[in-house]
Amino acid sequence: MIPFIITPIINSWILKFFVEQLGMNGFMHLLPWPTPAPIGIYMASNFAMLSLVLIAVLLIVDFIIWYPFVRAYDKIKLDEERSTVTAESSNDLKDTSDTKTEQENESSYDQSTHNFSANVLVVCAGGGTSGILANALNKTTKEKGVQLEATARAYGQDMDLIRDMDVVILAPQMDSMKDEMKKITDQYDAQLMTTTGREYIALTRDGDAALTKIANLIRQKN
Repeated sequence: MIPFIITPIINSWILKFFVEQLGMNGFMHLLPWPTPAPIGIYMASNFAMLSLVLIAVLLIVDFIIWYPFVRAYDKIKLDEERSTVTAESSNDLKDTSDTKTEQENESSYDQSTHNFSANVLVVCAGGGTSGILANALNKTTKEKGVQLEATARAYGQDMDLIRDMDVVILAPQMDSMKDEMKKITDQYDAQLMTTTGREYIALTRDGDAALTKIANLIRQKN
């Protein structure tokens, strides 16, 4: 607010000095309001040469007045940005550490947990992301020799398959339907696994972790 108030006052004093002391023409023409200020001064003074000097002086003085305040404001915003970046970096490090710990814990999948068989249905909105996880599970179970078959479906498609399933994995975009899905899985004595976006992506990349979760759910059922 300070430069916004004092700059026009000082500019008026300088203009008065140029007109009264240096003999520059005053404003002799009324110009349209959109006329840019530097050009407007030159034209309104009837193209007086001293007005060009006045324009240069005003620009220099105004810059000197505004510069410290702009620098101070820039420093404040820079400090805020640094604080935000530091906080985000800390959160990212914490999230990365937590995710790594979760993956390490889930990946501690020993051979004894392979001794189970299960039918798994992965459900998402359109069948695309569920297919990714189902394919990852089938690939891992084939490598591990686990008797598990994963099937992918879109929500509402072939829902009668749930009666033959041991575990139903609900993709994160279908979280709003988990209560309805829970009623269906309870009806057919199947276990429902819900996931967050991060968990779901991790499961598609880490087959052992996915098998661990499924094995734990089946143990709970038994």
